[in-house]
Amino acid sequence: RGATVATYTGADWSLEEQLIDATALVVVAPSIPYSADERAIIAQFVDDGGLLLLAADPTRPIPEDDEYASFYSAFFPTSAVPVINSLAGTFGVIYYDDYLYNLEDNEGNYRNVRFDTFDRENPLTKGLKTVVFFGCHSLQSEGDSLVVGDDDTHSSVRTGGTDMTAATLTSGDQVLALGDITFLTPPYHTVEDNDRFRSNIADWLAADRRFRD
Repeated sequence: RGATVATYTGADWSLEEQLIDATALVVVAPSIPYSADERAIIAQFVDDGGLLLLAADPTRPIPEDDEYASFYSAFFPTSAVPVINSLAGTFGVIYYDDYLYNLEDNEGNYRNVRFDTFDRENPLTKGLKTVVFFGCHSLQSEGDSLVVGDDDTHSSVRTGGTDMTAATLTSGDQVLALGDITFLTPPYHTVEDNDRFRSNIADWLAADRRFRD
């Protein structure tokens, strides 16, 4: 698609400098909370026409460096939800510290949830019939719910809830939040229409930046 991918490490360039000419910022499974200054820089980037992709899922807790802490975290992992919410909340998105499950219609495991309810008018979900998320947080947003669970899709902590949102588009269609990461990766991207969804996301990310006056 003609796009160049650069990884921000904070070592050579400031975040503000690296975003000056960027089309989109992709944030996947962060493990360190975003500071107030970083949130302000990213909010300004979005306000100036940049796109932001947020992705996190319950299979990726915060990694532990210490050997003994890692042993403990295998049984009691530290949730990464507060970290992703430190940035997502800036744009009115909340990741719940849960996982979605479906006992009736799933891909071999109750946590491998099949989704067939989409906003079919949106280019991001165009052409999708079914996608499968392999470990997914539920989301809350004032934006557009792109991918929604059926009546048999439930949250591990939001008892009695229905119409669970697994992907949302908000902030003037410039912020996309995904509750699952695994579906983007091999070999899971080949299941159902996951690859089509991934391709639509790539098209969205590679679009020309719409700088605002």
